[in-house]
Amino acid sequence: MRTKTDGLRVIACFTVVLLHVTAVATIPYSTEHMNFIWGAIINSFTRWSVPVFIMVSGSGILRKEYELKEIVSKASNILFVALFSSAIYVLIYKRLGVLPCMNVRQNIINLIKTPEHLWYLYMTAFLYLLTPLVFPLIAKGDKKKTLYVAFICLVAGAVFFLGRLNPMVESILDTRIKLPLNLTFIGLFILGRYMYENNNTFSANKLVLLFILGYALTLAPTLYFSINSKEITWDYISFYAPGVTIMSIAIYGLFISSDKTFESIGKLAPYTLGIYIIHILVMKAYDLLNINLTFGVSIFLKTAVVFIISLIISLAITPILNYVLKTK
Repeated sequence: MRTKTDGLRVIACFTVVLLHVTAVATIPYSTEHMNFIWGAIINSFTRWSVPVFIMVSGSGILRKEYELKEIVSKASNILFVALFSSAIYVLIYKRLGVLPCMNVRQNIINLIKTPEHLWYLYMTAFLYLLTPLVFPLIAKGDKKKTLYVAFICLVAGAVFFLGRLNPMVESILDTRIKLPLNLTFIGLFILGRYMYENNNTFSANKLVLLFILGYALTLAPTLYFSINSKEITWDYISFYAPGVTIMSIAIYGLFISSDKTFESIGKLAPYTLGIYIIHILVMKAYDLLNINLTFGVSIFLKTAVVFIISLIISLAITPILNYVLKTK
């Protein structure tokens, strides 16, 4: 079973690269341009990738009970990797002139927020710290209660997400707290373990229909509001949007209930963290080549090249990451 989640990690990692490539490629176009529409179609499809990472983490982290000391150690190690990676990005960005030299306060903010995709590491550390509260629920084997808690978190996250679409409600919640994201990801974290242990109860046909529903709820409002407002609407493709959550649950369920083992792909799973950390830098290096191809060819070629180069770099840095994270 772990082979299946390993294979899913690799596919999700590739999809994350595709997500970032399409996002960057789509931004320059007006919302009425055909390239924007194609970019939105592809990008909306990729949005399940990061939430699925959370579900895979839940299936692994919640498989056993950790002592508090071990939890704090793991969380602090992840934070160290996040901050160290950010420091490298900040230094390179300043060298390239992407980030100007600023005062100490702004440099500290840059260290935490640059690059943006490393927020996932902070989220993972938070989920580790959450395990003492969540694991007893899993350990009791009360499937209904586990599913109920996951469902409550997901519904609450969806309600807060919809509330945030109202400017007044958003100001009350304060987007810096990202309450919808935290609740949604806690729900997916728990659901990842629940579905992992009950993988034989899912109908593939129903999961496919569920994915189509989630995709429609993601793409349709994104295109509609973007075209009407003449600027990109990010709300409905955010990682805690209900449509994205539905897609993520469907994809995860399809993989873990499949008869395929994904053993060959799963062998690359140990390198996904390195790929995730480094791929944005590789993307920026690729852009310096100024390769001019048609929109569709450019996206998929860039994704493949960035993923392969990131994988090669990850082969070198993964032993270091494993040492820091004490991965066995």
